[in-house]
Amino acid sequence: MGMRNASDPLRWQSAPMPCNVEIKARIDSVQTLLPRVQALCGQAATLIAQDDTFFVCPQGRLKLRQCAADRGELIFYRRADQAGPRASFYLRAPVSDPPSLRQCLTLAWGQAGRVRKQRMLFMAGRTRIHLDQVQGLGDFLELEVVLQGDEPPEDGVAEAQRLMAQLGIAPAQLVDRAYVDLLAPSGTAQNPPSAPSRPRVIYVDVDDTLVRSVGARRIPMPGVVQAVRALHAQGHTLYLWSSGGADYARQSAQALGLADCFAAFLPKPDAYIDDQPVHDWRFCQHVLPGNAADAGHPAHSLISDI
Repeated sequence: MGMRNASDPLRWQSAPMPCNVEIKARIDSVQTLLPRVQALCGQAATLIAQDDTFFVCPQGRLKLRQCAADRGELIFYRRADQAGPRASFYLRAPVSDPPSLRQCLTLAWGQAGRVRKQRMLFMAGRTRIHLDQVQGLGDFLELEVVLQGDEPPEDGVAEAQRLMAQLGIAPAQLVDRAYVDLLAPSGTAQNPPSAPSRPRVIYVDVDDTLVRSVGARRIPMPGVVQAVRALHAQGHTLYLWSSGGADYARQSAQALGLADCFAAFLPKPDAYIDDQPVHDWRFCQHVLPGNAADAGHPAHSLISDI
């Protein structure tokens, strides 16, 4: 928590940001915990399908939550990465056209990740209880204790801990990271192998990575263009490939003045013959274009994610 410093862009706000105390815990299954939650709350669940798109945001986290084609909300929040109850400051704005806003924010800032989940929402007094089934991760419990005005976070912590005990959640089940971080390559490996200390071989896509098409216009992605130049200067071997073919990849690089950064131009494969699926390749990881587009993620830190 603490005081905001003069450089904090939220300092200008006269009203304090709303605050929750939150916990997240892994559970064996939603169905196993569901009877206990229903008994505690005495109500049926509200079922919600959520599609959260995260955008590059150096001051916190910014996500667009789509609940329907014409309904969603834009959420900015700040929260410490720690196991157990922690305070979360947030601002929410309703959105009537989530797909258009997603495209706009992606063009402006770049995406940082995406989380899709099915959520059961319950209320226990002022506390929101979520039973989440997260695509690619499994089942989780979340508690959000809504604080009132200047209420100290310690009150919310005590309430969260009481509910944890009532629901049988052990401290070892607590999770200290957001779903989007758990889905990232560095968050999915229990013991990720050390990367080799050598120049890397990096394949770069064209469409929606190096350039983005809006109608007949092709708009360069400046963060990715900058990263390509920096990676080439650092001695890494880069290949540009595209489902549009090798000539299309070469022409795209030439139009951006990047042809000399690539060792070759290739079509994307239709199939590959290998004894391992690509997700088992020890040092091969997926890096989202948005991570290169952020000024806070220069090429050397982008490489640390590969």
